[in-house]
Amino acid sequence: MIAKIIPLLRLGRQCDFFDYDIPETLCSEIAIGHLVQIPFRKKKVQGIVWRISEADGARDNLKPIELLIKKNPIVTQSQISLIEWFASFYRVSLPHAASIFIPQQPKKTARQSAESFAHIPAFTLRSNISAETSNGKAIRVVSNWNECVSILKTFCEQAIK
Repeated sequence: MIAKIIPLLRLGRQCDFFDYDIPETLCSEIAIGHLVQIPFRKKKVQGIVWRISEADGARDNLKPIELLIKKNPIVTQSQISLIEWFASFYRVSLPHAASIFIPQQPKKTARQSAESFAHIPAFTLRSNISAETSNGKAIRVVSNWNECVSILKTFCEQAIK
């Protein structure tokens, strides 16, 4: 199967769809509106599956879709129609119109929970040490990693409230 994909880039008016081969492993999963990762020029970019058609023999020269980024489609058929109308009315390319309507996906999450640090090996210190700083605040040195994670959890919960 062949997917007509719109890369989420600002491209010239004459550039609309680019054909990509749908790998056998993704044939049952990919549908119109899915966000995928594709090779484009010398980069890997995100694109939206705009149309799907049956292969007609010219499939050998096509690059394959590399990754299905989201399990559910990010645009509906009515949104696709709106993007096509917008591109036609304002005389911009479909990739440019699509990139206006679809927000960029974040590359990293802003916050991480204390459990995400659990893979760091535990460490031990000689003993629990308490001391006071020059401004009178107490410093507590923890003796193991689990105690440190517990303190971090408590601190995060208090910061959220």
